[in-house]
Amino acid sequence: MKKWLDAPTPETKKNHTEHRKAEALHLATDLNIMQSCGGSTMMTSIQQPVGTNQSIFPSKRLSVGGCPNHVRLSSLKPCRTSQLEGSLVTGRPPSSASVPIPENGGSGFVDYSLSEADPEIHTIINKEKNRQFRSLELIASENFTSRAVMEAVGSCLTNKYSEGLPGKRYYGGNEYIDELEVLCQERALAAFGLDGKKWGVNVQPLSGSPANFEVYTAVLNPHDRIMGLDLPHGGHLSHGFMTAKRRVSGTSIYFESMPYRLDESTGLVDYDMLEKTATLFRPKLIIAGASAYPRDFDYPRMRKIADSVGAFLMMDMAHISGLVSASVVANPFEYCDIVTTTTHKSLRGPRGGMIFFKKDPVLGVELESAINNAVFPGLQGGPHNHTIGGLAVCLKHAQSPEFKIYQNKVVSNCRALAKRLTELGYKLVSGGSDNHLVLVDLRPLGTDGARVEKILDLASITLNKNSVPGDKSALVPGGIRIGSPAMTTRGFGESEFVAIADFIHEGVQITLDAKKSVTGSKLQDFMKFVTSPSFPLMDRVLDLQGRVEALTTQFPIPGLLCCCIIKTEAVTEKSEADKISPIGPSSGHSSQSFIPTVKIEFTLPPLPTIKRPYCPSNDLNVENKESDDGELYSGVARHAAGVGEGFPVIFSADEDDGGVESYGRGRLGFLLSMGRGGGPAVEECSLVCRAKHEARLMD
Repeated sequence: MKKWLDAPTPETKKNHTEHRKAEALHLATDLNIMQSCGGSTMMTSIQQPVGTNQSIFPSKRLSVGGCPNHVRLSSLKPCRTSQLEGSLVTGRPPSSASVPIPENGGSGFVDYSLSEADPEIHTIINKEKNRQFRSLELIASENFTSRAVMEAVGSCLTNKYSEGLPGKRYYGGNEYIDELEVLCQERALAAFGLDGKKWGVNVQPLSGSPANFEVYTAVLNPHDRIMGLDLPHGGHLSHGFMTAKRRVSGTSIYFESMPYRLDESTGLVDYDMLEKTATLFRPKLIIAGASAYPRDFDYPRMRKIADSVGAFLMMDMAHISGLVSASVVANPFEYCDIVTTTTHKSLRGPRGGMIFFKKDPVLGVELESAINNAVFPGLQGGPHNHTIGGLAVCLKHAQSPEFKIYQNKVVSNCRALAKRLTELGYKLVSGGSDNHLVLVDLRPLGTDGARVEKILDLASITLNKNSVPGDKSALVPGGIRIGSPAMTTRGFGESEFVAIADFIHEGVQITLDAKKSVTGSKLQDFMKFVTSPSFPLMDRVLDLQGRVEALTTQFPIPGLLCCCIIKTEAVTEKSEADKISPIGPSSGHSSQSFIPTVKIEFTLPPLPTIKRPYCPSNDLNVENKESDDGELYSGVARHAAGVGEGFPVIFSADEDDGGVESYGRGRLGFLLSMGRGGGPAVEECSLVCRAKHEARLMD
């Protein structure tokens, strides 16, 4: 066993036993009951809010260091010995003096957790966690960001106002915000392999559509002409969409828009027609990029067309920026003047935007100053610094080998999905995919995307209806769009995406049967029919849903927990801690020695039988040839309660079909598991603390 997994030496134990005993009692006393996606236990706190000075939020006591006087269990880091006063590293100051927050001014509210301060919102969030955990998330523009990104987005960075650019702020106190934004800019350039002498980047845009409009504001005058891919052919609203009756996008209100389109016989961009139209229309800006186009763009051809009419060439790579960063698809930076992107799709970051621009003048325009001024003060005020912090974290990960592996899996999974759908007889726009999405044309089957989307949603399969070439209605379009990034993040491989295709096919068959049974031809008639209590095909939908959730619940969601902590207490008596003895050696402790233990009781979501269980934890990876459910859930519970590997824990879990109890000695590395239904299944395994993004139980 590795050195850091060994038991503490007698000297260390002697110095720390009393501290750990006090810490265990301290932590258990102050623990807030926690809940995540699975479980319906009502959220309360051991320290219940009571009315004080006509307020239901009495002030909590803080130490002079600004930390809560009692450290919550959920704030613990993996425990280790610290040289600072020989204490455990728990985020607590080594010494503190308690001082009360004044109980006037309404300040009490700010010191309560969400579950205490607003149980209603907390419940809604937990329901959404549960939905995400159980559903197949196949919307191409969605992904699961990392725990680290969410921590940055939920940090104190949200408190700071910082209008302007680094070094040129309109507020004081921005020295660390400047450091953060400069680092984010550097990482953005590095993630896409750009030379900082030739390219610049603005990381302040709030999202993709604002970033696009900021570019238009920077390089165009009102009523200048632009060309983007038509929305029904896979383009995006912000690229200038309009109809014969209405200027739908704000872009089409302020600028004159002429779309280019796909060749409907091939499903590919018709570059010949684009060239002819550009020659006649003379746009000042040509936009590459799309929201539902499964192929690469021909950047050399588009560069040639833009040069022929004296236009800027901009690429909106919002959907494929992660693929571009990993060099999985063609590189737009070699040919474009400006590149915009969101940051939360395949890039897997927070919800934000970026604008990359050439530093040399283009068509007489200094893009750096023009774009920066368009962002602020032109269209935005203070940037969202918490988002920039999360983006910086994401961009660091985008430079890792693991990120490139992930992006290659995104593409291979999508191709496996496309292949299986083709085998099942579906018509795919362009015949396949080069990137992260497929676009399915349902019109040959006699149905549409809106109806299929609804049936699949009832079966815990989330995707979106989407226009396909030739559509006349955006509300009842003829296709569905399916993306691979989110479920690839959760660990799905090609075999799982083949299963996804089969699930979708089954949902389409239910849709076709439902359409035959409904009275009325309107979409609203169908929706009312399938959501009624008497829907005759609901058994088929529920059967499909059960099999979908049997698959999805084997795979963790990064950063989100999948169990409900209902009780935590300190075990201070040796006899109670030893009711379940650890297996294996004596863990280096004599029978007279005792290290206090935290006891965690938790409920589990009703999971199906797990053939190959995965551990929903970012920190634990339990390796064992024949893993038992007990190891899976104890790892989840430890992670959910925030108990580090250096802190002994007793786990106790309850399920409808039996009990799961396990006793872990933290870094001593021993675990006793009791199988479902009370049948003992004693195993010896090693709890290995790893900083892996997706830890799992290995076969």
